[in-house]
Formats: sequence, structure tokens, C-alpha cells
Amino acid sequence: MYQGEKIGVGIVTYNRKDGLLKLLNSLPRQCIDELVIINDGQHFPEYSGLDCHYILNEENLGVGCSKNRALSYLREKGVDHYFLIEDDVFVKRNDVFHRYIEMSRLTGVQHFNFSQHGLLNVNQQGQPLLRMRCDYAGEKLFMFPSCVGAFSYYTALALDTVGLMDERFYNALEHVDHTIAVIDAGMHP
Repeated sequence: MYQGEKIGVGIVTYNRKDGLLKLLNSLPRQCIDELVIINDGQHFPEYSGLDCHYILNEENLGVGCSKNRALSYLREKGVDHYFLIEDDVFVKRNDVFHRYIEMSRLTGVQHFNFSQHGLLNVNQQGQPLLRMRCDYAGEKLFMFPSCVGAFSYYTALALDTVGLMDERFYNALEHVDHTIAVIDAGMHP
């Protein structure tokens, strides 16, 4: 719980055992009320003893469907703050979930994507390609040119308003389409 509200984390994995285990070991578990893993690939023996709700898709359903399965599970559990994380990300800060929630409260933005995963929002030297910086009561919100969906945050209001992802997006761009829906609903700049 964070200030009386539930934090839920949904992880989507596909055949990256080492990445998934690194991610799990990096999570500040004391901050998470509900944790679900959607495995859209091979089941490894190490997954059998995981301390979370674990769902193995019987066949590869794709990232859009798998993310929706995670969001649906978390909705059933009455989560207020949703985090979707892919298996090639790990957490560096124990306060990451609280920081996203507080920035949402401060700015009114109901959905964020972490921008620094991959190469789309950095230059050749690895420096961030900042598009805009907004200052809110001493906090800085940075905006980048590309929408990256490996670590995403949603409020319950955002998901209640726009619904789940379009499952026709099998292996990419599901998060871009979903972010556009949040923007179109007036919950994101």
C-alpha cells in the first residue's frame, strides 16, 4: 500500500529467464501489493517457486494480449496504480513506484512510459534526447520523442477510461496505440 492505495506490477516475459530473474530480484517487493507474471514463452523450472501469481500462456499470444492479461488480473485485485514491466528491464531505485505515483498526482498525467529503454531516446553518445522539460512545484517532468513501453505506469482512472490494449498488436507498438488513447482521453500531454 502507498497512502492507502494498492500498487500492482504485471511482468510480461518471453524466453528470457535470466532477464526475468534479474528483474524479480531488483523489485522493491515491500512496495508491491499484487505481482503477476505472464509467461508468453517457455516455462523454466526456476519459475515454479516464484513468490507471485504466475500465468503461463498455453501458446504464444503476443505482447498485447499478455499485457492485457496482466492488467486484467491486477484490475480483479482492485489495484489503484498499475505498472507493466517487460523482462529486459530491471529496477535501480527502491522508490521508483512512489515517484511515478507522486508525479502523476502532481501533474495530473495518468500514464507514463519510461523513456530511456533502448536506443530511440538517446543520441550516439548515449545521452538523453530531451524534447521538453516541464517544471511542477519544484519537480521536473521530462518528455522524449519516442514512446517506449518496456516500463509503463497507469492510474486506475486511465485504464477505466480507455480500457485495455488492442490485442491485434502481436509483437510491438501496443503501448504506442494505448498511449495515444490516453492522450486522446485528455489524461496525458
